[in-house]
Amino acid sequence: MRFSERHGYSEPRQSLQIEELDQSTRNKLWNVYWNNRFLISDRLKSFYKDIWNDYFERPLDEMDNVDNKIKSVFGEEKWYEILDIVEYISSYSDESEVGPDFNEVLEEEKSAYRIVDGEAVPVSDEIELEAIEEGMEKTRKYEAVREHLEQALAHFSDEDDPDYRNSVKESISAAESMAQIVIGDEDATFGQALSKMEQEYGLNGALKSSFSSLYGYASDQEGIRHALSEKSDVSFAFAKFMLVNCTAFVNYLIAEYEAE
Repeated sequence: MRFSERHGYSEPRQSLQIEELDQSTRNKLWNVYWNNRFLISDRLKSFYKDIWNDYFERPLDEMDNVDNKIKSVFGEEKWYEILDIVEYISSYSDESEVGPDFNEVLEEEKSAYRIVDGEAVPVSDEIELEAIEEGMEKTRKYEAVREHLEQALAHFSDEDDPDYRNSVKESISAAESMAQIVIGDEDATFGQALSKMEQEYGLNGALKSSFSSLYGYASDQEGIRHALSEKSDVSFAFAKFMLVNCTAFVNYLIAEYEAE
């Protein structure tokens, strides 16, 4: 906190930036890109060509001063277009430190969005964010589980057309898939897997009952796991609740049972 804020001469930011990114945030996000652009790829020219072609969708023979074009997005475009390009930059290289640096700015500036696995996610609670990030990291060796989590996150965070019903479906499927791995039976239902974990692996009975009930409720809600072509009224809040809780359950199973 600055001197002026500590001593009451100016007001620190109190509220979240929801569906907005002010000039300070825009400048700092641009600075992250500028400071880290050589980490994005060991071949910066390839990055320039790809972002010009894939993101800006401009003719390659017109490519000129790509950094100025990128800077204009941070400085002039709408908030969601900035998150679009932050996603692109973050996901360009898995080894890049750019994503965490973007998140540091977003947290500092009290933005309601974070970059998780290369996607901008509207998660305002740091505990929720940590659970999702931990799940994405821990499930790298569990391909099926990670794929469900990635799909849940993608459906949830789609700014143009979020699909909360399918996000919930994939969240449940991630928890179910992890439970199947723990008991070594890929054909078991979530309920069967939970029962076996209680009987043979010492899963706490109350925890088993709570997740069994949550699974049943979510599965019945708007027919989550059935008739997916029909319109759904599943809310943002419920989809976020299921994403966070199912990911936390996956994290718990990995930590508790060291599933291989």
